[in-house]
Amino acid sequence: MLAAGSGSRMGMRSTSTPKCLTLLAGHALITWQRRAFVESGMSDRLLVVLEDSPLTAAADEEIQRVSGTRGPMDSLFSIDAERISHGAVVCYADIVFHASVLQTLLASAGDICIVADRAWLKLWECRFDSILDDAETFRARGTSILEIGDRAQEVNEIEAQFIGMMKLSPQGFATLRALHEPGDDSTRLLSRAVRAGVPVQACFIEGRWCEVDSPSDVAAYEQALGGPEIWSHDWRTC
Repeated sequence: MLAAGSGSRMGMRSTSTPKCLTLLAGHALITWQRRAFVESGMSDRLLVVLEDSPLTAAADEEIQRVSGTRGPMDSLFSIDAERISHGAVVCYADIVFHASVLQTLLASAGDICIVADRAWLKLWECRFDSILDDAETFRARGTSILEIGDRAQEVNEIEAQFIGMMKLSPQGFATLRALHEPGDDSTRLLSRAVRAGVPVQACFIEGRWCEVDSPSDVAAYEQALGGPEIWSHDWRTC
């Protein structure tokens, strides 16, 4: 769980509280994540945080403190490769997701497999006045990704959106580490891998997750959850 970001887009919320402790639907983001991991039977977890973070490890969890990182992939590759000798699920700590999302990923094949939401437009319409200000290109043939992470000019260039969660085999971890450049975010690195001919597989889902980048995200989600209809991205439901 990558929780070493500054959370700059959270504004005042992040000055005294790590972003993953932001409350959503009555619980911290990290609490929702931990529940999903436990429900999926994953008891070996590593929380990567900034050196001065007040976060502490929960049960069945280790913590690694990092410094000098300029992007989320910097913190990922600060981890010793021996730590993921059997592979790993990597996720940003600012997302929440239903356990079924994680279970679908665990059942997928490939050295590098990322979770992508085909129902992304419903979530982006909830979050943004202009969806193309944030959404990135995503094209695939079957489950093989052809393009990811570029600036989209039209909605039809976007078949899905990466949710900030992926599964890496030891070989996949080594491959991405070799391609990594300081300051990378995940889609920049994945785009570089795809352009280099590295196989990157998509694990497609339909909603049931959210990303929190700003206080307005929290407000939008709380409003959607309180509506009369079942929301496509409600991660809490059975």
